[in-house]
Amino acid sequence: MPVISTLSVAGTNGAFVAPGDANQTGSPGIGNVGRLIITEVAAWGSSNTPYLADWFEVTNIGGAAVDMTGWKMDDNSNDFTQAVAINGIGSVAPGQSVVLIEGTSTTASSFVTAWFGATPPAGFVIGTYSGSGVGLSATSDAVNLFNPAGVHITGVTFNASTTNFSFDNTAGATALTTVSAVGVNGAFTAANDSKEVGSPGTTH
Repeated sequence: MPVISTLSVAGTNGAFVAPGDANQTGSPGIGNVGRLIITEVAAWGSSNTPYLADWFEVTNIGGAAVDMTGWKMDDNSNDFTQAVAINGIGSVAPGQSVVLIEGTSTTASSFVTAWFGATPPAGFVIGTYSGSGVGLSATSDAVNLFNPAGVHITGVTFNASTTNFSFDNTAGATALTTVSAVGVNGAFTAANDSKEVGSPGTTH
Protein backbone atom coordinates (compact mmCIF):
# COMPACT_ATOMS: atom_id res chain seq x y z
CA MET A 1 0.00 0.00 0.00
CA PRO A 2 1.46 3.40 -0.98
CA VAL A 3 2.50 5.67 1.87
CA ILE A 4 1.46 9.34 1.65
CA SER A 5 4.26 11.57 2.92
CA THR A 6 4.07 14.90 1.04
CA LEU A 7 2.42 17.74 2.95
CA SER A 8 0.39 20.46 1.27
CA VAL A 9 2.15 23.77 0.61
CA ALA A 10 0.20 26.94 -0.20
CA GLY A 11 0.52 27.72 -3.92
CA THR A 12 1.59 24.18 -4.88
CA ASN A 13 -0.84 21.89 -6.72
CA GLY A 14 -3.76 24.13 -5.84
CA ALA A 15 -3.15 24.18 -2.09
CA PHE A 16 -4.16 27.30 -0.16
CA VAL A 17 -4.53 28.53 3.39
CA ALA A 18 -8.14 28.23 4.56
CA PRO A 19 -9.67 31.75 4.64
CA GLY A 20 -11.47 30.90 7.88
CA ASP A 21 -8.57 29.16 9.63
CA ALA A 22 -5.00 30.28 9.01
CA ASN A 23 -3.73 27.06 10.61
CA GLN A 24 -5.10 24.84 7.83
CA THR A 25 -3.46 24.33 4.43
CA GLY A 26 -4.76 22.01 1.73
CA SER A 27 -6.52 21.87 -1.66
CA PRO A 28 -10.00 20.49 -0.94
CA GLY A 29 -12.08 20.16 -4.07
CA ILE A 30 -9.25 21.20 -6.38
CA GLY A 31 -8.07 18.71 -8.95
CA ASN A 32 -6.19 19.34 -12.16
CA VAL A 33 -7.90 22.69 -12.74
CA GLY A 34 -6.79 26.31 -12.56
CA ARG A 35 -7.87 28.53 -9.70
CA LEU A 36 -7.12 32.26 -9.67
CA ILE A 37 -7.14 34.40 -6.55
CA ILE A 38 -6.13 37.99 -5.90
CA THR A 39 -2.99 37.83 -3.76
CA GLU A 40 -1.92 41.47 -3.47
CA VAL A 41 -3.45 44.94 -3.80
CA ALA A 42 -1.89 48.42 -3.72
CA ALA A 43 -4.71 50.96 -3.84
CA TRP A 44 -2.43 53.89 -2.98
CA GLY A 45 -0.25 53.63 -6.09
CA SER A 46 -2.07 56.30 -8.06
CA SER A 47 -1.05 59.08 -5.69
CA ASN A 48 2.21 58.13 -4.05
CA THR A 49 4.52 56.36 -6.52
CA PRO A 50 6.76 57.26 -9.50
CA TYR A 51 4.36 55.45 -11.86
CA LEU A 52 1.17 56.98 -10.37
CA ALA A 53 -1.08 53.95 -10.76
CA ASP A 54 -2.92 51.44 -8.58
CA TRP A 55 -2.16 47.75 -9.08
CA PHE A 56 -3.03 44.26 -7.92
CA GLU A 57 -1.66 40.77 -8.31
CA VAL A 58 -3.39 37.57 -9.41
CA THR A 59 -2.02 34.09 -8.66
CA ASN A 60 -3.02 30.73 -10.09
CA ILE A 61 -3.10 28.37 -7.11
CA GLY A 62 -4.68 25.57 -9.13
CA GLY A 63 -3.13 22.63 -10.93
CA ALA A 64 -3.71 23.74 -14.54
CA ALA A 65 -3.17 26.89 -16.58
CA VAL A 66 -5.88 29.56 -16.80
CA ASP A 67 -6.22 31.70 -19.94
CA MET A 68 -7.11 35.27 -18.95
CA THR A 69 -7.67 36.43 -22.52
CA GLY A 70 -10.92 38.39 -22.63
CA TRP A 71 -11.21 38.72 -18.84
CA LYS A 72 -12.41 41.91 -17.17
CA MET A 73 -12.01 43.64 -13.81
CA ASP A 74 -14.22 45.93 -11.77
CA ASP A 75 -13.98 47.55 -8.38
CA ASN A 76 -16.61 47.55 -5.64
CA SER A 77 -19.55 47.97 -8.01
CA ASN A 78 -18.84 44.31 -8.88
CA ASP A 79 -20.79 44.65 -12.12
CA PHE A 80 -19.73 42.91 -15.33
CA THR A 81 -21.51 45.56 -17.42
CA GLN A 82 -19.23 48.21 -15.91
CA ALA A 83 -16.08 46.08 -15.90
CA VAL A 84 -13.09 46.96 -18.10
CA ALA A 85 -10.86 44.77 -20.22
CA ILE A 86 -7.62 43.28 -18.95
CA ASN A 87 -4.84 43.57 -21.53
CA GLY A 88 -1.51 41.83 -21.94
CA ILE A 89 -2.22 38.70 -19.91
CA GLY A 90 -2.73 35.34 -21.60
CA SER A 91 -2.20 31.96 -20.00
CA VAL A 92 -1.33 31.95 -16.29
CA ALA A 93 0.55 28.80 -15.32
CA PRO A 94 0.00 26.89 -12.08
CA GLY A 95 1.80 28.74 -9.30
CA GLN A 96 2.38 31.83 -11.45
CA SER A 97 1.61 35.35 -10.23
CA VAL A 98 0.89 38.23 -12.64
CA VAL A 99 0.49 41.95 -11.97
CA LEU A 100 -2.35 44.11 -13.29
CA ILE A 101 -1.85 47.89 -13.29
CA GLU A 102 -4.25 50.69 -14.17
CA GLY A 103 -2.88 52.54 -17.19
CA THR A 104 -0.96 51.88 -20.39
CA SER A 105 2.14 49.95 -21.39
CA THR A 106 4.13 53.08 -20.51
CA THR A 107 2.70 52.93 -16.98
CA ALA A 108 3.65 49.28 -16.76
CA SER A 109 7.23 50.07 -17.85
CA SER A 110 7.49 52.75 -15.17
CA PHE A 111 6.25 50.23 -12.60
CA VAL A 112 8.92 47.73 -13.61
CA THR A 113 11.64 50.38 -13.33
CA ALA A 114 10.44 51.49 -9.90
CA TRP A 115 10.26 47.98 -8.47
CA PHE A 116 13.07 46.13 -10.25
CA GLY A 117 15.34 48.62 -11.97
CA ALA A 118 16.52 47.82 -15.48
CA THR A 119 15.73 44.10 -15.39
CA PRO A 120 12.57 42.47 -14.02
CA PRO A 121 12.89 38.93 -12.66
CA ALA A 122 12.67 36.03 -15.09
CA GLY A 123 9.08 35.17 -15.89
CA PHE A 124 7.65 38.45 -14.60
CA VAL A 125 4.37 39.34 -16.35
CA ILE A 126 2.44 42.60 -16.12
CA GLY A 127 -0.82 43.54 -17.82
CA THR A 128 -2.96 46.65 -17.84
CA TYR A 129 -6.54 47.84 -17.52
CA SER A 130 -8.13 51.26 -17.86
CA GLY A 131 -11.52 52.88 -18.04
CA SER A 132 -14.08 54.90 -16.17
CA GLY A 133 -14.90 54.13 -12.56
CA VAL A 134 -12.31 51.43 -11.83
CA GLY A 135 -9.74 53.44 -9.89
CA LEU A 136 -9.07 51.89 -6.49
CA SER A 137 -9.77 53.95 -3.38
CA ALA A 138 -7.21 53.80 -0.58
CA THR A 139 -10.06 54.34 1.89
CA SER A 140 -12.28 51.37 1.02
CA ASP A 141 -12.84 49.44 -2.19
CA ALA A 142 -12.71 46.06 -3.92
CA VAL A 143 -11.24 44.20 -6.89
CA ASN A 144 -13.37 41.72 -8.83
CA LEU A 145 -12.53 39.53 -11.82
CA PHE A 146 -14.87 38.17 -14.49
CA ASN A 147 -14.24 35.64 -17.24
CA PRO A 148 -15.32 36.40 -20.84
CA ALA A 149 -18.77 34.91 -20.18
CA GLY A 150 -19.36 37.43 -17.40
CA VAL A 151 -19.01 34.90 -14.59
CA HIS A 152 -17.56 36.34 -11.40
CA ILE A 153 -14.45 34.27 -10.70
CA THR A 154 -12.84 35.90 -7.69
CA GLY A 155 -12.79 39.12 -5.71
CA VAL A 156 -11.54 40.83 -2.57
CA THR A 157 -12.58 43.78 -0.45
CA PHE A 158 -10.43 46.05 1.69
CA ASN A 159 -10.72 49.02 4.01
CA ALA A 160 -8.12 51.74 4.58
CA SER A 161 -4.76 51.00 2.97
CA THR A 162 -1.39 51.65 4.59
CA THR A 163 0.35 53.95 2.13
CA ASN A 164 3.42 52.38 0.48
CA PHE A 165 2.67 48.88 1.89
CA SER A 166 0.55 46.57 -0.26
CA PHE A 167 -2.06 44.23 1.14
CA ASP A 168 -0.56 40.71 1.25
CA ASN A 169 -3.23 38.13 0.52
CA THR A 170 -1.11 35.00 0.27
CA ALA A 171 -3.69 33.40 2.57
CA GLY A 172 -6.43 33.82 -0.05
CA ALA A 173 -8.87 35.75 2.13
CA THR A 174 -11.81 37.65 0.66
CA ALA A 175 -11.42 40.63 3.01
CA LEU A 176 -7.87 42.01 3.05
CA THR A 177 -6.27 43.08 6.31
CA THR A 178 -2.63 41.87 6.23
CA VAL A 179 0.01 44.40 5.17
CA SER A 180 3.20 43.37 3.36
CA ALA A 181 6.38 43.20 5.46
CA VAL A 182 9.91 42.86 4.11
CA GLY A 183 11.00 39.22 4.19
CA VAL A 184 7.50 37.81 4.63
CA ASN A 185 5.94 35.90 1.70
CA GLY A 186 8.57 37.30 -0.66
CA ALA A 187 7.98 40.99 0.12
CA PHE A 188 10.84 43.43 -0.48
CA THR A 189 11.54 47.15 -0.83
CA ALA A 190 11.22 48.48 -4.38
CA ALA A 191 14.60 48.92 -6.09
CA ASN A 192 14.08 52.54 -7.10
CA ASP A 193 11.50 53.71 -4.58
CA SER A 194 12.59 53.00 -1.02
CA LYS A 195 9.13 53.83 0.34
CA GLU A 196 7.33 50.93 -1.35
CA VAL A 197 7.10 47.44 0.14
CA GLY A 198 5.37 44.50 -1.55
CA SER A 199 5.95 41.34 -3.56
CA PRO A 200 4.62 42.04 -7.07
CA GLY A 201 4.91 39.05 -9.37
CA THR A 202 6.37 36.83 -6.66
CA THR A 203 5.06 33.28 -6.73
CA HIS A 204 3.21 32.74 -3.45
